[in-house]
Amino acid sequence: EYLRRTPNKRRTLRHAEDFDIHQTVGQTLANRQQRREVRDRLDALAQRIRELEPWGDFRFPPPDALSQVKLWFYMLPVNQQVALVELRLPWQIVHRDNRHAYVVVLSREEPANDLLPVPRTHTGSKSLSQLRQELEEAEIELEEVNARREALTRWLYLMEQNLHRAEDAASLAFALEQTLDKEGVFAVQGWLPQGDVAKL
Repeated sequence: EYLRRTPNKRRTLRHAEDFDIHQTVGQTLANRQQRREVRDRLDALAQRIRELEPWGDFRFPPPDALSQVKLWFYMLPVNQQVALVELRLPWQIVHRDNRHAYVVVLSREEPANDLLPVPRTHTGSKSLSQLRQELEEAEIELEEVNARREALTRWLYLMEQNLHRAEDAASLAFALEQTLDKEGVFAVQGWLPQGDVAKL
């Protein structure tokens, strides 16, 4: 189904001496998992970029550059800016839009949760340009994964032909697991109501 849903398919092969159903299925499942992981990473990076864009592209200075003082970030709604008047720690509005004031507070220790009426914004340790570069690399990786997915579609016909054999083999293996037949001994596994044990 994963290969059938591939938007661009390759020409399918109808005969191949070296076709290995187990190897092809393994490659397909690995490709699907890798594609899911790359797409999740893309979504996470895009979200981080959206969150960081209002703050601009910056890199944190080394800890000793500010005498161990750290930067703490808050997106404060414009109508709650009055809370800054009571703030005892040094602060600076570094950006403003029609909804938020982007406030940086300086402190050696993490400020209390109730310092401002909004939770602290976690910017992470990577700059906006680093995140954009990672996003571009992930997009290229997704293109490569999609190309390998397309290449696997050439095996669709042979996979479908072998699927019936694989299903038969799996059914036989399952049936063999349910029974034991050896020289005059036959064992069967199943369920029985507790009240019928004496009858058995």
